[in-house]
Amino acid sequence: MASSKFDKHTLNQGFYPILVLVVVCLVSTALLALTNEITMPARQAQAEKAELASKQLLFPEASRFENQDLPGEASDQVISLDLAYDSQDHLIGYLILAADKGYGGPVPMFVGIDGEGNLVGVDVPSNDETPGLGQKVHEESFYGQFAGHTAASRFTVGGIPNQDHEWVEIDAVTAATVSSTAATNAVNAALDLYNNLVKE
Repeated sequence: MASSKFDKHTLNQGFYPILVLVVVCLVSTALLALTNEITMPARQAQAEKAELASKQLLFPEASRFENQDLPGEASDQVISLDLAYDSQDHLIGYLILAADKGYGGPVPMFVGIDGEGNLVGVDVPSNDETPGLGQKVHEESFYGQFAGHTAASRFTVGGIPNQDHEWVEIDAVTAATVSSTAATNAVNAALDLYNNLVKE
């Protein structure tokens, strides 16, 4: 009998800590899910606000942006297409978001093109690239190289591939060639989409 009591006592000692741990895990998981659900609208609003700021940086005179469905021939690098309208509801430009794979993840680029086919500039939304290296594509010294060209241009890092376009060589960020190339490829994908739209 003593042995039976001992076994039961030992079993209880092992069972209750496990039960407590399971309950703690379940409660923690439920609280995390609830917190995520509660904060999701605020996080989405913050992301939309940041995206609008990027759009207005390229088209400060725009009073509204109208999202468009991507055409079937759009490359996988293109994420979204918006038309920019002024206060008189005149089309003043195209805003294209494209991304290419960098070292730490996708490198997204907002590309602004006016109604005359001029590249008004690019903006770099937040990304997961290596802080201090890939994040340097956020600096004006890098992305400012794209402004002032036309949609007929194509950009390259490290040599002119061919003579099919008006190639412009971009100076890569030191020690972040992969991120610089990804950003450049994203801009080129946006320009390809714009030119296809104009042809149509």
